[in-house]
Amino acid sequence: MTTETAAHLTKREIAERYGVTLRTVERWTADERWPAGRRRGRGRGVGRTMEYPAKQVEAAVRKVAAREPEPAAAAAAGDYLTRAQIARRYNRSPRTVDDWCRAEDWPAGRRRGRVMEYPAELVDDWCQRGA
Repeated sequence: MTTETAAHLTKREIAERYGVTLRTVERWTADERWPAGRRRGRGRGVGRTMEYPAKQVEAAVRKVAAREPEPAAAAAAGDYLTRAQIARRYNRSPRTVDDWCRAEDWPAGRRRGRVMEYPAELVDDWCQRGA
């Protein structure tokens, strides 16, 4: 990194620094609360990279971390369940679980590839009160 860009970070550098995937950083930068970046490179198209102010990125990452659960830690701890796992756990059909997922008060999930995952603790609470 040159001294000119030492105060700025690319998306790849942000991902490496905070131990997240590039896709996660792209999701963060799409948020309107993320600090404005600048283009590095000449001309148009290939070779041009967005850079973000390092100090503002650090503050933005702290805010994101405060409102989002830590995905890697939660997945490693087994805190998320797929619909198939929920059906097996509660001895219900996948169709019943699909109906549950359409309920207004069902916990919000996250997409992992082509599969939705739901927080196990919130699913357990929901199933104890409503299923």
